[in-house]
Amino acid sequence: MNTENPIKPIDLAGIYTPGLRVQITQEDIDVAIPKNSGHCMIADAAKRCFFERFKRKATAVSVDLQTIRLTDREKKVRYVYAGTGVAPTSNGQA
Repeated sequence: MNTENPIKPIDLAGIYTPGLRVQITQEDIDVAIPKNSGHCMIADAAKRCFFERFKRKATAVSVDLQTIRLTDREKKVRYVYAGTGVAPTSNGQA
């Protein structure tokens, strides 16, 4: 039996996740696709805010009740942000 662990540990020291404040505009709400985690108002706002702050495109954006996930392909990094739970749901309730 092979007792070697095939998963190598990753040293997380020095890893920096840039802060991202997402502000939802009326345009984000108007063009959002309900029940689509990649094109909801939060995902569209996250893409826009990421570009405004870092001048790079965020791709593979996905939103659920607890997280906002996006990829910076230029840096080859995937970011996961904890959601705050203050954005309204698709039925208009916060």
